[in-house]
Amino acid sequence: MQARRSAGPELEHVRALALANMKYIVEGQSAKLRQLYAKDARVWHSFDRRSKTFDEVIGLLERVAEKATRVSYDDLVLHLRDDGWVQEHVLTIEAANQAVTSIPAVIVVELDAEKKIRRLREYIGAQELDAMIVALDLR
Repeated sequence: MQARRSAGPELEHVRALALANMKYIVEGQSAKLRQLYAKDARVWHSFDRRSKTFDEVIGLLERVAEKATRVSYDDLVLHLRDDGWVQEHVLTIEAANQAVTSIPAVIVVELDAEKKIRRLREYIGAQELDAMIVALDLR
């Protein structure tokens, strides 16, 4: 993993938050993941161009964690800022039938004054996402 920009105490907190966000997604720990987000957090995805609440998106993440045999963030690069981060990665998901889907993505995260995630914008390929949904039988 590469982290851009020298990390002072404020940026170390942002880095820790970014790593916790990924860890809890990979492990399917939705309760811990929820603690990282502001109550009014919004999540936007490029594939549907809709802004949703955390509760509206957590269901898919839980289903992926249940059905996938492996989830990892590969080729990770973090661009840290005092008020959030930009993350480049390839999300790799393996299904029980050993089908592997790799999804390149970029997320842009904005934090509120309490350093909770208030907005997350994810730019992700619709075709790769559809392949994952089919491989994990999430339809």
